[in-house]
Amino acid sequence: MLKIVVLQKMDVGYYALLSQVTGVHIAAGQCLAEGQQRRVTEIAETVRSVSDPVNRGNFRSLHSTAFTTPEPFEFQPHHGDKVHISFRDGTCAHAVTRV
Repeated sequence: MLKIVVLQKMDVGYYALLSQVTGVHIAAGQCLAEGQQRRVTEIAETVRSVSDPVNRGNFRSLHSTAFTTPEPFEFQPHHGDKVHISFRDGTCAHAVTRV
């Protein structure tokens, strides 16, 4: 008798929808976990199949600019900026005595 009363008062549509949403959420989580496991397996197989000399050559050919020596250059020192100094009246004599 109690079961019948509870079923009559429940919103069956709400709980059916909640059940579907929960099922989709669980399925998505399982799909994500399976995808991650596949990726880990692929990475592990790739690492196992690495041939060091061949891959090193491939890497160097793809990124050749990173492994080239720089072009020689000639150092040219900076000779300072051209500065023009002007003094007001009376400050020139004071500046000369300080130098």
